[in-house]
Amino acid sequence: MPILLAAFASACVSFKSDSDAASATALAPSPESIRQVEALLDKAMQFQEASERLAFSKGRALTKDEAGYAAALGIEHPEKIRVRYQWRLPKPHDPELLATFKDLGFGSWLEGGRTHGYGIFVKSYFSSKSAIIRHELVHVLQAERMGLRAFTRQYLIEAMTYGYFDMPLEAEAFNKTEGERY
Repeated sequence: MPILLAAFASACVSFKSDSDAASATALAPSPESIRQVEALLDKAMQFQEASERLAFSKGRALTKDEAGYAAALGIEHPEKIRVRYQWRLPKPHDPELLATFKDLGFGSWLEGGRTHGYGIFVKSYFSSKSAIIRHELVHVLQAERMGLRAFTRQYLIEAMTYGYFDMPLEAEAFNKTEGERY
């Protein structure tokens, strides 16, 4: 995933990797990847924030079970989280960001959900798959822990360095929802 958008809070596909490479090997990001992320980070944050606002305006609050899971994870503000179901997940309008987004594989049919701050988006045809929301809640926790900007930066760097399935941030989300296939 050659830079960016993975971060847009995280894009989660509908199956789990069997690879533990990310946890076993620490790869150093290339200077070019870091440069690309830094150049696009402001645009990525604008996309994050616009998508989060959309989830806030048209999404639903967590169910009692989802809120319980969020609290068990340690999310500080589960009351802020909104879940929005739609046929397609948000994509950036900025041409450079969109190109990077596509290069990273985001927007594919495999992507079942994505987190933008406290906004969780799930494709409509996955609405019965509660494991997607639980996975995305881990990304909300990560963003709370790191701060949204630092999370977005780290997510993008990891996407470019490891690829989606071997990213440490994704490994954490899969590990916390172990055995829950979409």
